[in-house]
Amino acid sequence: MKLFRNIIFLILLLTLCTCKKYPEDKFISFTTVKMRLKGEWQLEKIEINGENIGYKYNDSLAPLTFKDFKFWFVFDWKFNSASNETHNLFVINKSSKDKSKAIENIDVSGVEFSIFPKRDKKLKIASVNNYIPINDFKSSKILLYLLSDYLWQIRELYNKELIIEKTKNDLKYRLSFKKIRNN
Repeated sequence: MKLFRNIIFLILLLTLCTCKKYPEDKFISFTTVKMRLKGEWQLEKIEINGENIGYKYNDSLAPLTFKDFKFWFVFDWKFNSASNETHNLFVINKSSKDKSKAIENIDVSGVEFSIFPKRDKKLKIASVNNYIPINDFKSSKILLYLLSDYLWQIRELYNKELIIEKTKNDLKYRLSFKKIRNN
């Protein structure tokens, strides 16, 4: 009986102490925002005011489509091994690669990003390219114009799904990503 009471107490304690990072979570999550974002993502859908406009980006990125690009969220990356300074790196590649190859052999570009999970659930991708050279100017310009310089509201963040939104010039942009690799 005592064992049963201790088990019930432990379950209640875990339930009360576990904080969901996002109210839309389907279940209680024991993973942090950082753990959920870390990895390689593929852009699945681009919407403006509820209309799917991905075809417009495909025309600009031809012969590739926006789904051909892979995006890495890398936390605490050192740009210089001699320095202890770390940065969060957002990497854009044309093909799926593991983490080390994604950073060492960047096809398109890499910029910094920040997350603000405790305040307003925001994601900011910087367009200033201080650290990683642009290897594909055309693709970089199109994708970073879409993604950067605005605070994106994180609407959903599961282990395999990310949906972000922003409003720009009275247009509501919504991007849906799916995770394709953790490491």
